[in-house]
Amino acid sequence: MASRTVRIGFIPLSDAAPLIIAKHEGLFEALGLEVTLSREHSWARIRDKLAVGGLDAAHLLSPMVVASALGLSPMPGPLATAFAFNLNGNGITVSNALFKAMQAHGPDAFEGHPVSADALRYVALDRLEKGQPPLTLAMVYPFSSHNYLLRYWLGAAGLHPDRDVRLIVVPPPDMVRLCEADSIDGFCVGEPWNTLAQHTGIGHRIVAGADIWPAAPEKVLGVKATWMEENAETHLLLIRALLRANQRLMTEDGRRAAAQLLSEEQYIGIGTSHIAPSLTGSEGPEWCSLYDPTFATFPWLSKAIWTALQMVRWGQLTEPVGIEGAVERAFRTDIYRHAALLEHIPSPAIDSVIEGGSKQPRKLMNGKTQITLPADHIMDGKPFNPALPDRYLEQFFRHSIRLKTDELFSE
Repeated sequence: MASRTVRIGFIPLSDAAPLIIAKHEGLFEALGLEVTLSREHSWARIRDKLAVGGLDAAHLLSPMVVASALGLSPMPGPLATAFAFNLNGNGITVSNALFKAMQAHGPDAFEGHPVSADALRYVALDRLEKGQPPLTLAMVYPFSSHNYLLRYWLGAAGLHPDRDVRLIVVPPPDMVRLCEADSIDGFCVGEPWNTLAQHTGIGHRIVAGADIWPAAPEKVLGVKATWMEENAETHLLLIRALLRANQRLMTEDGRRAAAQLLSEEQYIGIGTSHIAPSLTGSEGPEWCSLYDPTFATFPWLSKAIWTALQMVRWGQLTEPVGIEGAVERAFRTDIYRHAALLEHIPSPAIDSVIEGGSKQPRKLMNGKTQITLPADHIMDGKPFNPALPDRYLEQFFRHSIRLKTDELFSE
């Protein structure tokens, strides 16, 4: 019989809220699970502990699962997921010095929505022309939505992220400290670290991830594929508990409770006032994570394929691989649907949709009923149709593509 004792790793971020709620409000226990939560400092640490069995499951970056499926991860075996924690919840913050330098570019440097990286391009290229060190911008992990959204934002302004600036990896809890020490000029990280920088005067949060793409994938419940197979019933119960937690997070009371819990030292350990905006939307809905179990928690294949193509665009994926097949094996929509059915929660009847192309909410027929997908217009107006991946990549001129498009979907 598979074990009902599960050790789950998490990073101190607001979107770990479903785990914290499920633990403290007895949602795991109600389903017969004995769950221990383990706070980890970095995504690399979580990856390594999953690899050696120090963790059974983890609050994990969605692109880490994609990278593993494509053979880009040092994991000894592939990762898999059947549940997404949330969409969105991150942002871009710049140091006070960089903010001032961008302001000097012109009075309209921070106008528009989203704020363009044009002024940052001016500062970055001016530095290079003068022989000064490049701007240093931090993100949380090479295979992360933070990396791809930051690159997307820079690329849209004509910057090449691998030539015109210096991108480095920094664990989320260290971002604000390094920005205060002038070790980095800016960062892309999940909440509440952008808000903390803003509230304490250490930096200026200028772009929310949702400003770049309002339906960007974020965290998932990641496990080793072998663990999923060997502990199928336990895994299904975990998903059911997290679905219940996400329903709780759709209520105002649930979000406030989560903010209070997350402020405890064992989780994030900063003031509730810095965490609450990312859960309640008190400083703008664009800084919130989306938890709606009818669409935000579904492991969309189209989002995973979009992520894989960002890996192609920026030269991380350089060998031919069957992207679609690899993603289907890693993102288990069938298991999600089973859990949602048991919890009487609607789930999408299809695995993929056109991503980034709608300025208004969309109605999706789901058998005889409908579910509503939120507006998801991507900042440069270039939607992604998973049925036409080659046409999608051909739109970009700032890239490091090393593969022919006909090599991307061969098995």
